Amino acid sequence: MATEQKKRERPAQSQQERIASLQRRISEAVGEEVLHGVSPDCPPDIHEKFLEQVLAFEQIEPTPLFEQLVDAEVQLPHPRDLSDAELPIKLRQIFEELARLGVYVQSTDHLSDRDLYEHLWNDTLREPETTMPGNPGVTCVIDLICTGSEEHVQIWLTYYASEDDRSAWQSEFPEDALPDAKRLPYDRDRTLPQWPPALE
Repeated sequence: MATEQKKRERPAQSQQERIASLQRRISEAVGEEVLHGVSPDCPPDIHEKFLEQVLAFEQIEPTPLFEQLVDAEVQLPHPRDLSDAELPIKLRQIFEELARLGVYVQSTDHLSDRDLYEHLWNDTLREPETTMPGNPGVTCVIDLICTGSEEHVQIWLTYYASEDDRSAWQSEFPEDALPDAKRLPYDRDRTLPQWPPALE
């Protein structure tokens, strides 16, 4: 009886079969055929591990960062319920937990603590993101002025663009009046968690 059962057992998949199965499952998860290019020098073990991580990523349902923070027991009160003294502490807590999730925020120095928290609470944290805490290969960098909107371009030219950047912009768009360059009113970005993390 044991011999009969053993005969009926499905033989173990070869590595190439496992890789082909992973590629097929990734296409199914994405909903379309995915082209899988790989260097001929890539060891099969590395290729298989990479595909496993891609499949795991594609199978995760994107969730608003607000919900992910709440699930991590970060309280996110309405902006009006935080005092000025509480805001920097709350912001630090948010940024540290976001970094644990693999999410990093930049270009915040044009905003006061209150304006920044309101922006996060009303906008940024409401966006769904796929995160894989503990996996350094899955990260998300959120630049608060990267949309390309007129407002963000003006903020960039005013506060963040170098003189070379401003000159290049003026050369490319001579019909546009450059806003006056101003010093950033806050010095927060350099204290935020960074990606990649600074080496000790």
